[in-house]
Amino acid sequence: MTKVLVIDDERPILKMLDLYLSSEGYEVLTADNGEKALEIFEKQHPKLVLTDIKMPGMDGIEVLRKIKEMDSQVEVIVITGHGDMDTAINALKYGASDFIAKPLRDEVLMVSLERAKKKVAMSEQLQDYTENLELKAEQYKQELEKAQDEMIKAERLASIGETVASLAHCIKNISTGMGGGMYMVHSGIAKEKPDLIEEGWAMFQRNLERVSDLVLDLLRYARQKKPQRAPYGINEIVSEVVRSFERHAGDLTGSS
Repeated sequence: MTKVLVIDDERPILKMLDLYLSSEGYEVLTADNGEKALEIFEKQHPKLVLTDIKMPGMDGIEVLRKIKEMDSQVEVIVITGHGDMDTAINALKYGASDFIAKPLRDEVLMVSLERAKKKVAMSEQLQDYTENLELKAEQYKQELEKAQDEMIKAERLASIGETVASLAHCIKNISTGMGGGMYMVHSGIAKEKPDLIEEGWAMFQRNLERVSDLVLDLLRYARQKKPQRAPYGINEIVSEVVRSFERHAGDLTGSS
């Protein structure tokens, strides 16, 4: 049942409108002045208001303005005196949905109320659509963000896979180079050829430096910052290895 607030300072008219609109299926709320009408409106929240313009104290225009400030979706129909077009136009400027001139005719009143009721229904439907669209938009946004996160994770996994494959290939090449260098060193020692030992050792040293560079690159990637190089790392290791090979070479030479 649709609520309608009827406001008029003339009690006979107020009573007549109450009886008529109730018989037409409306739930009627009545007030004989503007102040009382606003109190009822705040408590009952009717979506239709029918108010007289000419009233002592707060007139219909002021009631219209205050109701629209509280709820812009409410449809307010104003009742004007015969020939009072200026007041009616002024009411429309403040958001009245329609105006009816006195003396009131039942069919005109019902057409105006039905039209206002349809506008309320359309407004509520539009609000529901808007809220549903906002809800769906938020759901789609969350789904897109989830899909985006999954894509980023997949890309990271793919990137890690490519990195591991590249790393394995690089390590294999370094290992082959170091093995080749050591083979040349051992061959040079066995054949007592210093040039072959030197060439093999140079190959081994180059690949050892590649290992150092690879480790530094991995640390830099993991820490997202440039690591500090130790001034003694590779050279000391190389010197120790050289001394070891020299001792080994001396032993072989002595034994021969």
